[in-house]
Amino acid sequence: FVNYRVNNAGQYEYDVVFSGVNTEEGTAVEKEPNNSFETANPLSLNILLKGTLSDQDQGDKFVIDVKDQKDLQISVTNEQNLGLNWVLYSESDLNNYVAYATKRDGNKLLGNYNAKPGKYYLSVYKYGGGTGNYTVQVK
Repeated sequence: FVNYRVNNAGQYEYDVVFSGVNTEEGTAVEKEPNNSFETANPLSLNILLKGTLSDQDQGDKFVIDVKDQKDLQISVTNEQNLGLNWVLYSESDLNNYVAYATKRDGNKLLGNYNAKPGKYYLSVYKYGGGTGNYTVQVK
């Protein structure tokens, strides 16, 4: 809608409000708290998820529900060149990771894991100072 009025100087002032449809389909944003296995955010396959790490929030966890055996392809893009990395855990052993980033392609940290059906937890963490954004996608 548009709302207008005339100010004291005789000039028109307008308020314009736009509404529409979000065209950025397939994108999600992390929700805090998600710093533990118990509070991990769900992460669907083939969805780009945006997250932020800072000195107060040094790690984020996401849970991936694998229905059928699948080769998970994990990509984390480091938007601000933070010192960050990722590891993947299986619900059967939350003390030892089953996969980690094995390749760097520019600012992307890549890796894969042949997952059996079950829940997996992706942990994105920073090991340096500063604040920055990242994206994660699992296919």
